[in-house]
Amino acid sequence: VISDEIHADLTLPPYQHVPFASIDPAFAEKSVTCIAPTKTFNLAGLQAAAAIIPNETLKRQFNNVQQRQGILTLNTFAVAGAEAAYQHGGEWLDALLLYLQKNINRLCSYIETNLPKLRVIRPEATYLVWVDCRPLGKTERQLKQLLLEKGKIAVEFGS
Repeated sequence: VISDEIHADLTLPPYQHVPFASIDPAFAEKSVTCIAPTKTFNLAGLQAAAAIIPNETLKRQFNNVQQRQGILTLNTFAVAGAEAAYQHGGEWLDALLLYLQKNINRLCSYIETNLPKLRVIRPEATYLVWVDCRPLGKTERQLKQLLLEKGKIAVEFGS
């Protein structure tokens, strides 16, 4: 199991992130957990990410592939950026989580008041919010056009 936990640091109060590998030792032995400070601290350009692999055989196989591709280690800026973010960014992260929660509340309130047919799926983490537009009864193409023309929002449905 590849567990993408890159957004874990953006878990909103009162929720808590539970790492997949922590659920059961058997899960940990069959998993690769991907983490990074890039989403949380806006460091994507530094390309700082890590894979946590408890199983030594799996870790060796993973490292062999990474080494063949020439990407086994992080660059100097990535290490420094990740270290600074995790050691000194706690206060900033707390403020960010409050800011995100306020924006989510504002979005939910707006949609409930102005677009009552739509249903917001309130997130437990991250800055992404899903909105269920099925009650509008539009096809994917019609919805995409409506969002673009009326809402000035360009979307890709991923289907």
